[in-house]
Amino acid sequence: MNHFDKGIERIINKLQTDSYAIIRGDIICSCVDYATKQANPDCPKCLGLGRNLRIKSIKAAIRTSEGSFQNMAVDEKSVVYKGYMTERYSRLLSKDDVVVEGMNAYHVTKKSDKRSDSITPVYSVVFLAPKKKNPEKFVRKFYEVMNK
Repeated sequence: MNHFDKGIERIINKLQTDSYAIIRGDIICSCVDYATKQANPDCPKCLGLGRNLRIKSIKAAIRTSEGSFQNMAVDEKSVVYKGYMTERYSRLLSKDDVVVEGMNAYHVTKKSDKRSDSITPVYSVVFLAPKKKNPEKFVRKFYEVMNK
């Protein structure tokens, strides 16, 4: 690892906060309704996500930035959330997993590994979308399950 890579890691380590990764598994939870395929939002096993879960403690520097969507006559702006983290934590995450930071919950939409001269990633940018359906209730339930 060169001097530049260590400098980037130092910046991320200085800005990161304690967060949690909720990693969705392959097994469908027993709370999922057979007809509608909807999970019970009050389920303590899957937190309403409909799959078995693994919860890992991670560190991330989550920041906002403005994004724009341009399509012919439509020009919209929106806030995009980006989580900067070292490869140690980002390798745990996949699309549709959930990141909880404080009282905020985000869905992972995309992950981009950043490299310099080395083959292994130095850090990753994880693109996040705020959880829209009852985010406060979801976070409260999450901390109840975690006994915090």
